[in-house]
Order: sequence, then C-alpha cells, then structure tokens
Amino acid sequence: MVLPALLIACAAAHAVTVLLMRRSILTEKVARRGHHVVREYIVNPLARLRVEDAMERDVPVLPAEATIETVGQWLAGRDPRMGHRYAWPLVDRAGHWSAC
Repeated sequence: MVLPALLIACAAAHAVTVLLMRRSILTEKVARRGHHVVREYIVNPLARLRVEDAMERDVPVLPAEATIETVGQWLAGRDPRMGHRYAWPLVDRAGHWSAC
C-alpha cells in the first residue's frame, strides 16, 4: 500500500526538478562555486581559461637567414625551445617579422 504512493511521490519530485530547475541539485553546488556547467555533470574547464593563461609570451623566432641545415640540426638535436613547434615566426636582422 505504501510502495505505490512512494513511487508516485518520487516520480513527481523528479518531474518537478527536471521541469522547473535550471540545474539539478547535484550540479547546483558546482555552479555556485563559479564553474560553468555546460550540461548535467560536465564542467567545461576551457570556459574559465583566458588566452593570456595559455599563450606563450617568449616565442622563439627563426632568423630569415637560417638555412634548412641549421633548422634540421635544431630539430635533430631536440632543441627544447624549437623542437616541439610546427611553425616559427621569421624575423629579419632588425627584429621585424615577415609574413612569408
């Protein structure tokens, strides 16, 4: 006799929370701490990341006079500043970058 009433009460409570609340009770505490909750149970860490936190300020440059052999030696020698990149800004002797 009590079991059907309990089942109805639980279904009604679930329907109220799904239809009326923006977030569930489980994610409300996470949202109150300032994290952006995209979907249920998922926090998007990139929503809180700024460009200045991810960017590199001291970017190594490639001199325009550098030869292919020099660049190859840097890559073969696993130079820590140059080795993990796929592209480098080209600069001339005056320090101006080139669009090429």
